[in-house]
Amino acid sequence: MPVRWVELDETLSAGEYTANDALGGRLDFIGALRESGGGGVLQAIVITAPNTNTPIIDLVFFDDVFQATADDAVFTPTDSDMSGKCLGAIQLAVADWITFANNGVATSSSLDHPVELKNSPHSLYAQMVTRTTFTPGAVVYTVKLGFLKD
Repeated sequence: MPVRWVELDETLSAGEYTANDALGGRLDFIGALRESGGGGVLQAIVITAPNTNTPIIDLVFFDDVFQATADDAVFTPTDSDMSGKCLGAIQLAVADWITFANNGVATSSSLDHPVELKNSPHSLYAQMVTRTTFTPGAVVYTVKLGFLKD
C-alpha cells in the first residue's frame, strides 16, 4: 500500500514551555485523506526541529475543527471536543529523538492507528502538547504524517 505524506510547519515561541503547554496552535492537515468521509491508517509521525532539544511531545488528533489552545498555554481541550472529535493521541518520547550538531528528528513508525474522517471534508486536525520543560527559541518545527490509504 502506498504511503501518503502530509506536512505542516509550526512556529514556536522563543520563551520557555512547561509541561502540558501547547506547542504552537492548531495544526490543520487539509486534504490529509483526500476525500470527505475518507479513512486510512496513520503509519508514521516525523517531527523535525532546527535545534537539539528533545522534548516529549503528544500529538492529539481530531476529526473536525476543535477549540485550539493558544501557543505556550496549558492545553485545555473542551469536554465536547474530546468526546465528540478526538481520534486519540500519540506520544513521541525522548528516545524517539535523534539529534545532530544543530538539529534533530523524532520518529514514531509502525503505528497502525486507524483514522476515519466522518466530520470534516478530508481534513485532520491536531495540536502538539509538551510533557517537558524546554526553551526552543523562536523556531519552526515541521510535522509530517504518513498514511496508508484505504
